[in-house]
Amino acid sequence: MPTLITGAGQVGSYVARALVDRGETPVLFDVHPRRDAVGEIVDLHRVKLLRGSVLDMTDLIHVIKEESIDHIIHTAAILPTPDAKPHLAVQVNVMGLVNVLEAARALDVRRVVYTSSIVLYYGAYPKHPPAGAITEEAPVDRIPGFFYGTTKIAAEYVGLDYADALGVDFVAPRLGHVWGVWSGAFGAPISILLHMLVEGALNGEKVTIDQPMLVWGGREGFVHVRNVAQALIRARDAEKLEHRTFNITDARQYAFSEFLDEIRKHIPGAEFEVKVPLTGGYAGTAAVLDQPYDISRARRELGYEPEVDLAEGIAEYIQWARRKRSATNKTS
Repeated sequence: MPTLITGAGQVGSYVARALVDRGETPVLFDVHPRRDAVGEIVDLHRVKLLRGSVLDMTDLIHVIKEESIDHIIHTAAILPTPDAKPHLAVQVNVMGLVNVLEAARALDVRRVVYTSSIVLYYGAYPKHPPAGAITEEAPVDRIPGFFYGTTKIAAEYVGLDYADALGVDFVAPRLGHVWGVWSGAFGAPISILLHMLVEGALNGEKVTIDQPMLVWGGREGFVHVRNVAQALIRARDAEKLEHRTFNITDARQYAFSEFLDEIRKHIPGAEFEVKVPLTGGYAGTAAVLDQPYDISRARRELGYEPEVDLAEGIAEYIQWARRKRSATNKTS
């Protein structure tokens, strides 16, 4: 029986590709699917790409019934872009999950896998600085004014309540900051940064980084999108889980300078000028981290093992950017 993937963005598209590679025909469900961007990642002839909204229970019930869905991987979300509207973020990120959970409960879907986030921990870091590796038992708290983080906390807790009180099988991998190839809309600062660095370097331009949102001090928890896809599918399939929350990052954390250095290896002569101090945390947060995220629980219970590291991911990104430029030049 097929898996429903809500959200045909970067993560949803890579999950679909990984399922296709396993011989499955997943169902991608999105309110405004970008067929061109999705089609770069997965063969559209081998998936079902359907239009619908997680805010419309009729849409959800219909697709689950019509496609005989037995698992849902819920990736649909409003990302923390500068123009994101708070009321819409709360509706989609919280009530969208509630609708998914209600539909799953009504139609006996076997498991809902929800894309939670390590931003859950961010608000607690100033009050409870981590002394060692950050586990799933680390304190969770909001960052005042950061609606995206608050919706992620609220949604995960609602999902856990549906599991505890109503028996919905709910699993919440807490994803690091997702990065990798994607030509659709940018949301996360790392996506904006990579595009700026690579495109500028390929153009032979000096790239100036002057936005605090795009830099960070210490080392941060990123996760390549192909590692994300692996983790979400493993969370779908794992049996006899002892826990419902799992940290999901790459095998190690990365400093800001490592991204620049890795790009220089592939684009000799690339020039980068950083005009803001690396004194804050990722995406303008206050927390500067050097402690790693502990992914041992995911390794043990899900069988998760990060396969793509910084070197491979950057090489892949630059190869893709060069191919796109070559294709554009041929058609212009």
